[in-house]
Amino acid sequence: MAYRHTLLLASALAWPIPAAMAQDAPATSAGEVQGASPGEIIVTAQRRSESLQKAAVAITALGGEALRDAARNSVADAISAVPSVQIQGNTNGAQIYIRGVGSNADSQLGDPAVNLNIDGIYQQQTEVPTALMYDVKRIEVLRGPQGTLYGRNATAGAVNIVTTDPELGVLGGYGMVQAGNYKAVHGEGAINVPIGQDTALRVAGATDHHDGYLSNGNNNAHMSAARVKLLSEPTDNLRILIGADYLHSAGHDVGSVAAPLDKSDPWYSDKPQGYINLDSLMVRGQVDYTTPFATFTLLASHTAYDKDEANVILSPTAVSVHREARQNSVELRASSPGHSPIEWVGGLFYYDDTEVRQVVDSPIDATAASASNPELRDATAKSAAAFANVTVPLTEALRLTGGLRYTHDEKGARFVYTDGSGDPDATASRSWNSFTYKAGIEADLAPQSLLYGQVSSGFKAGGFAQQFPAASYDPEKITAFEIGSKNRLLDNTLTLNLAAFHYSYRDYQAQYPDLVDGAFALVTANAASAKLSGAELEATWRPTGSDTLGLSASYLHTRFGAFSYTSTLSGTVDHSNERLPNSPTASFDVSYEHVFTLGSGATITAHANSHISTGYWTTVERSTDSYQGAFTRSDAFLRYAPASDAWDLRLYAKNIENNAIRTLGAANPVDTVLLLAPPRTYGAAFSLRF
Repeated sequence: MAYRHTLLLASALAWPIPAAMAQDAPATSAGEVQGASPGEIIVTAQRRSESLQKAAVAITALGGEALRDAARNSVADAISAVPSVQIQGNTNGAQIYIRGVGSNADSQLGDPAVNLNIDGIYQQQTEVPTALMYDVKRIEVLRGPQGTLYGRNATAGAVNIVTTDPELGVLGGYGMVQAGNYKAVHGEGAINVPIGQDTALRVAGATDHHDGYLSNGNNNAHMSAARVKLLSEPTDNLRILIGADYLHSAGHDVGSVAAPLDKSDPWYSDKPQGYINLDSLMVRGQVDYTTPFATFTLLASHTAYDKDEANVILSPTAVSVHREARQNSVELRASSPGHSPIEWVGGLFYYDDTEVRQVVDSPIDATAASASNPELRDATAKSAAAFANVTVPLTEALRLTGGLRYTHDEKGARFVYTDGSGDPDATASRSWNSFTYKAGIEADLAPQSLLYGQVSSGFKAGGFAQQFPAASYDPEKITAFEIGSKNRLLDNTLTLNLAAFHYSYRDYQAQYPDLVDGAFALVTANAASAKLSGAELEATWRPTGSDTLGLSASYLHTRFGAFSYTSTLSGTVDHSNERLPNSPTASFDVSYEHVFTLGSGATITAHANSHISTGYWTTVERSTDSYQGAFTRSDAFLRYAPASDAWDLRLYAKNIENNAIRTLGAANPVDTVLLLAPPRTYGAAFSLRF
């Protein structure tokens, strides 16, 4: 048995009104920052501890406690309303798009465009965004290419999920149970146990169950997870953290609704039930050693993942797929000591991923779909990199930043001829080298106002399509220009952050359906170019100690350059000058929160927020079902807590409008795939802290 996706576990809790919510979270385990104000948000997105408002990068920080209040139990749910973020559904979970940049391929056919990390460990599998998350400290969402510090597969940005570390000398924890419609039951909890003066153990667990959102029972959840972390600080300059995460997921698989959409019941599905059984385990360790001239960090992990799946998202099938994945990664880095006038970080990174795919008998009684011939079975990926980043002060208020990363990627694939023809063991391999960089300037215009500008690059690895011997596809690359401003105004009651950007995109990796040897396949091709421009605003205003108003807004203008292809299904298709998928022209998030303080000292917190979006295409295809029209999605919660805040009781509702929001719409010769975000959900939760 294996265990890989538990990386999923480490998923975090935070969301849409990021600035306001994250500020309510405890300071984080990132470390102390000189001059930081009480309650100030500390992030580690740039491999060092710094104030969110002093980080010269477009970043949203989301606090775990606030996400529990809002019943956000997955990464996709948590970040769906972050500016310029879209969640793309696919056959194995979801992919994240940021500023119109992303990928809809699963892990064997391609790589994500967002570098997703759990406690600093890179996550490849597309199940991660939709997996169970619990006991999370915060989520950091970086927008824009992060090619220097994060490397490959960071053309869109990075998402860092930080789970709660053990705390020395503290005996405590929390428990929470949540129940709602669709027979939903979610429970989670953690306990922190000191072991002597310099060691502590933290054990956390969670379970999540609900009936299927679709009429045929698909899109249900039966997940359970556990995590253990052991922290030891035997000396003042040595910190050792080891941990393990386990996840089990079973039940029905991702499901497609009927197309065209049934307006009287959008969640009606005429497909048979899918099947999934997944186990994953991640073990990892981190050692930090501090010297007068540098802090050295070693981060190593091994993840294993087993999954049996009969996925009927494309067509009924009488076969099941068994997938095994093994991932190893090691990162060694050195960074400048605290309070150093020149801040720098450099390191080495190695990643090795192997996936094996086997076709076996299915427990589903259905007609088998024709298979691609030949069919992709095994895939390997290796990546090695060296990187460095430095920030040099020119004056007390002016700094220059520069960074460089060299990456060497190798990929291999094995294909099987399903009809016995051809080479029974056809293989292919390719490798690529890439330099990515960052150069920027930042200036403190006032004690609470930062202005920054930068140019950066990123790339996403090439790979192999589902069919063979078709040519492999090349890496895609981005060059990005960005200017931003971060401000605290009105006696620090108003936080106002702005960013504007322009991307020049080369060799966009687009997937489109086609027939290969008479069987359906997803073909990946490189579009010649694409241009993206946009602007973002994030604002949080606290006019009183009891009121918080939030607003975020995003504008996107995206266009392909020359991009056409010829397919058996559609003939010659020209997408030149069309909009990129998952890039609404405008989107907004508005929220209001009020805290009522009772005479006893107890509090009642009322929170409501709404996400508003213009229409957009969910895929490169321009089919009727691919287009998601303009929509709103509103959520709310009501929380009661006594003066001691030792427990609380909450009521919540999500997607109050019950809108059927497309996350994927694609056609193939057999059927149309149409995936939806969850319908209206509501319930109650009780939490206890000790």
